[in-house]
Amino acid sequence: MDLFRRMFNFSFFNYYVFEIPLWIYLIIFIMVFVGSVIDALAGGGALITIPTYLICGLPPHLAIGTNKFNSTLGTIISTITYYRKGYVENRLILPIVVVTIIGASLGSFSVLWVSSEFLKYFMMALLPLILILMLRKKEYKQSDHVHIHGVKKWLKLLGTVFGIGFYDGFYGAGTGIFLVLAFTYLLQMNVYQSAGNAKISNLASNSAALIVFIISGYINYPMAIVATVAAILGHLVGSSLLVRKGVTLVKPTIIVAIIALFISTLLELF
Repeated sequence: MDLFRRMFNFSFFNYYVFEIPLWIYLIIFIMVFVGSVIDALAGGGALITIPTYLICGLPPHLAIGTNKFNSTLGTIISTITYYRKGYVENRLILPIVVVTIIGASLGSFSVLWVSSEFLKYFMMALLPLILILMLRKKEYKQSDHVHIHGVKKWLKLLGTVFGIGFYDGFYGAGTGIFLVLAFTYLLQMNVYQSAGNAKISNLASNSAALIVFIISGYINYPMAIVATVAAILGHLVGSSLLVRKGVTLVKPTIIVAIIALFISTLLELF
């Protein structure tokens, strides 16, 4: 009943629909669109969208919850696109989803006992190393579809999605980027497979988190509706760009996203 009252609080609705200037909704639409294009290509769209919500006046919990709403629905679009193109094997979907959710759930509980400050300092040391690796790597593979078979490859796949799912539940910044990098470098997948499998895992953890935010009432629905339209359009554009020009676009997009993640983490710490 309390959730119903929060969702249908008309004074809340009137404020965010009639008293917030139209230009704020326009900014949200534009920035969520840009962030969603980046998210569809390489992950990390939240590095743009969450600061946009904060600048537009949403408190942190509402900003994160609202962003989960539009990013989850937008990710569904790019996931469907990659699935139709054959970038995801059917037999991988259920294991990836289940293990990701388990990892994300354990990560969420771990926040209660371990400070996220430790993880932020760890990332400050790790991100420059990842950036150097990206700059030294000549190019992503375009072909050579990798088939997951054998105990070693399955353990590597499930360990990857569990570990990054745990990170997503624990802290979460840049999860999509780390998934794409892990599938590319650890599992030797091509750029299309990496993007497709990353979206399956990311969608699983986002959906689980979204349910929590909906139950808790931490979603600004008027802004979320506007942002969701932008997110769907952005993921459509981003996924179509990857299909047509994936190899040439993904690497520079990830490099920019890693730099943005480094700067945002640095600002949070200092």
